[in-house]
Amino acid sequence: MIKLRELDLLLTYACSGRCAHCCYRAGPGRRETMSLAEVESYLEAVADQPLEWILLFGGEPFLCPDLLRASVALAAPLARVLVFTNGCWATDPDTARQRLAGLQAAGLDYILFSVDGFHQAHVVLERVAIGIEAARELGYSTIEIDNRCLGEPDSDNFFNRRTRDDMARLAELCDLSGVNLAQGPARMVGRAADQLSPFLARQTAPPAECPLPGYLGGDLRAPTGVEIHPGGWVNLCAGLALGNARERPLAEILADYDPDGHPIIRVLAQEGPAGLLRLAQRHGYSLPGGYVDGCHLCYQVRRFLRPHYPDHLAPAHPYSEGVPMTVLQLEEGIIYGPVYSRRLGRSLGVNLLPTGRKLCSFDCIYCHYGRTDVKTLSPEQGDLPSVDQVLDAVEEALRTHPDVDCLTFSGNGEPTLHPQFPTIAAGVRCLRDELRPSLKLVILSNAATVHLPHIRQALTFFDAPIMKLDAGDPRTFAAINRPAPTVKLACIVEGLKEIPGVITQTALVEGEVSNARGEPFDAWLAALAAIKPAQVQIYSTDRPVPEAGVEKVVPSTLKRIAREIEKRTGLPVAAYWA
Repeated sequence: MIKLRELDLLLTYACSGRCAHCCYRAGPGRRETMSLAEVESYLEAVADQPLEWILLFGGEPFLCPDLLRASVALAAPLARVLVFTNGCWATDPDTARQRLAGLQAAGLDYILFSVDGFHQAHVVLERVAIGIEAARELGYSTIEIDNRCLGEPDSDNFFNRRTRDDMARLAELCDLSGVNLAQGPARMVGRAADQLSPFLARQTAPPAECPLPGYLGGDLRAPTGVEIHPGGWVNLCAGLALGNARERPLAEILADYDPDGHPIIRVLAQEGPAGLLRLAQRHGYSLPGGYVDGCHLCYQVRRFLRPHYPDHLAPAHPYSEGVPMTVLQLEEGIIYGPVYSRRLGRSLGVNLLPTGRKLCSFDCIYCHYGRTDVKTLSPEQGDLPSVDQVLDAVEEALRTHPDVDCLTFSGNGEPTLHPQFPTIAAGVRCLRDELRPSLKLVILSNAATVHLPHIRQALTFFDAPIMKLDAGDPRTFAAINRPAPTVKLACIVEGLKEIPGVITQTALVEGEVSNARGEPFDAWLAALAAIKPAQVQIYSTDRPVPEAGVEKVVPSTLKRIAREIEKRTGLPVAAYWA
């Protein structure tokens, strides 16, 4: 049985930003939100609990103003209420006072503003200052600022330096006297595991114990807090489910809590993260390159185990960015197709990546496979096919598909991320030369790894190394390709210069961001001129994409752009469209 001192209600996954450290992968594309009836039922279920705190957060709860105000009014008689916010709604003093006065009238006297290098990538600092001043004028008893840090607060890195700069500037924008300051490391869970863990040192020996976060009681056997997500999932840590309150009454879930009856919590309580790692290894998992801390290890292992324990490792949001159902399904198996295209003819695809998730170092706004769950240059070997599995599959395909024009490495993400990519490339080249010497070997790559000499060497085994280059300047590169933090455009351009016979491919897009005109187009042409590829291939999206605001470049414009490239660079160009 769980005796609650704290109840955390994640009112919505919707948010004005998409912070790199977010455990819940909240963002502008999320729409999942609790109903007021659900909030009311949850609070009724815990009315007899020894509650001290009720936290209302998201996402950004101020994006649901009516729900937030009503939730405060329902929660205030039961415990002290705390609302977390990024302050994006404080567009001017009058608006800020009006919003906060309504919450104050409902019973709120404690508000926390998130301020750090992660949030301020999305929220104008002046709005936070306006919100703080409004709360002060209204007489809120507690105003707090929370800094999430990369590593410890005193660690010297880009994110923490930006946080310190933002705090200094905030002190110039508003009066911070009497404002509480909380600081702590970002947990390597959710989006942070993908985007931030590469910046931190790794360990290899699993920790002996799993310390539950202090705000949940610190003890897996006797937790004192839970968080409830939109959709009804009742969690300890993000993605570690006790049940679903839409399927079972919340009071029953709390009363029936038995750590030894939960297949994941039992292992964590008895054996710690090392035991959970052993459980995953029995399912074929291998630990890639260590982990940052116990939370990071636990999360990575849980993500791998989720298909085996879907009702205990839920909801999906902490593990996956989420993909609209209109995007294409991931490829199943190592060999897929044949696929016909104007560019490659009849092609058999080779997928070196997982079949259940996309694995890439980019999160391109136009990718027809949807959002990238794991944006990294350091993939996990656990669910990747082995060298022998790939070579066996390729050999069978070469013997049974005599009518294809090429064998194309592509699949569910970036093929060069496979740790054994050079060995696989060499082996496939030998099989091709022996069994089908006229077959063309092709690779479609995002080029993020071409700065590595062993990758460039492996690319020489391909007849057509087709490498992505969607931008010539860092700003457009970040906006369109949304790379992992350590991927640098300058390194890609320098690496492409060193690949014999390289072919560049570019997805030209219009809409909220464009690489088909203006300064971004000119910078891209300059990069092409420096690389001097054997051919420039251009195309535009003709399939559903995961992002709103992405528009295709029509065929007539593609033809015009092709002529302009040839005129300004002298490079051969091929344009493709549906």
